[in-house]
Amino acid sequence: MDGWVQLGSRPREASKRRSRPARRAASQSYFLASLVIAIIAAGWLTRGRIGINPAEGVGYWLGIIGASMMVVLLGYPLRKRGGAIIPGSVGTWFRIHMSLGILGPLLILFHAGFSWRALNSGVALWAMILVVLSGLIGRYLHVHLYSRNSLRHREAEEIFAELKKQQDRLDKDGELGQAVEQKLAGFQQIVTHPRKRLTRTVASALKLGIAIKLQRHSLMNAAADEVMSHMMFLGAGEAEAKQAAVEVRKHLRAYLDALLDAGTFGAFERLFALWHVAHIPLYLFLAVTAIIHILAAHYF
Repeated sequence: MDGWVQLGSRPREASKRRSRPARRAASQSYFLASLVIAIIAAGWLTRGRIGINPAEGVGYWLGIIGASMMVVLLGYPLRKRGGAIIPGSVGTWFRIHMSLGILGPLLILFHAGFSWRALNSGVALWAMILVVLSGLIGRYLHVHLYSRNSLRHREAEEIFAELKKQQDRLDKDGELGQAVEQKLAGFQQIVTHPRKRLTRTVASALKLGIAIKLQRHSLMNAAADEVMSHMMFLGAGEAEAKQAAVEVRKHLRAYLDALLDAGTFGAFERLFALWHVAHIPLYLFLAVTAIIHILAAHYF
């Protein structure tokens, strides 16, 4: 990184880091997943004592409501492709899709009593579980590729422009130390080296993600110590040196985030395209098995 912080200059105000919608959405997804798992675990442990009969009463209506929610899920892809034919915004339908995609299967699980009494119900139950798992994978990929609020697809140019912006900020902080510079150069090599095969693209993204997550704090500490020591050597006051170290930590954190975005974007984009190919047939298979189950339950 070129140039040292000028001794005697007023501490620069930390630039505001750009919002991290993918990170916030991922954190919310983890919390929601933990809550759902807790509800499922509680239902599983008490399944013999709940006394729900899927053929009548509360158990029957749980199945009807849950299945209806799974049908409403179609509103999102229909709105997305059908334009103004379906009322409501795409964002609203996306939130409905995600909410009902969790609540509907939960109701159906309690309707089934976490078991099945016939082959058709078992196939329908497992088809639903596969669709839910597929949906969770799709959600994870989605938050890395789209702006959370507008559902606008992020572009590679936008991500690399952000990377360049963060690199320029970090350059102004001065040398970060040889060890830190070498690590960053290795990360940059992973980001800029093109890979054609999907397996290599995914492996490269995983390698980068693991390396950055494991080394983030040690790199920030080493860079901050390097800059602080240099400023103290030049005769800066302790307060000024500490402020410079704080700035370096913030800028390096933002730069590592931008590297991670740029290095994993291609992998997420290709995986999301493959996910689309698999998710729709899974949903159609679920629809067929659900119809068979409903007919068998009512007429046989």
